[in-house]
Amino acid sequence: MTKPKRHPFRTLFAFCFLLTFAAGVIGYASGWINFKHEEKKTTIEIETSEIKDAAEEAVETGKQLIDKSGEKLNELTTDSAQEREITEPKDAGHTEATNSDASEEPDTSVPPNF
Repeated sequence: MTKPKRHPFRTLFAFCFLLTFAAGVIGYASGWINFKHEEKKTTIEIETSEIKDAAEEAVETGKQLIDKSGEKLNELTTDSAQEREITEPKDAGHTEATNSDASEEPDTSVPPNF
């Protein structure tokens, strides 16, 4: 059984075509692209100033969203750290060694009766 032959340029062309078509549909729906048909000519008008304004507004909205997300993340991490300080004892996770020599391994042998 052989694999089907792939056509990378055909796929690339189809992707570019669909991307251009989608951009045109979105532009037309947004009012950025207008088609005018007169008796002897057809014109396509692209409102670049409206597109630029919309792009700047989208960038500003994105910046605000990132700032709000950063503030919320800082707030959550600060609250979480404070909760851990309140709920965990100061020596949580630390065991006291009975020997003063910290390099010795603790005795983990099993008692003979076991």
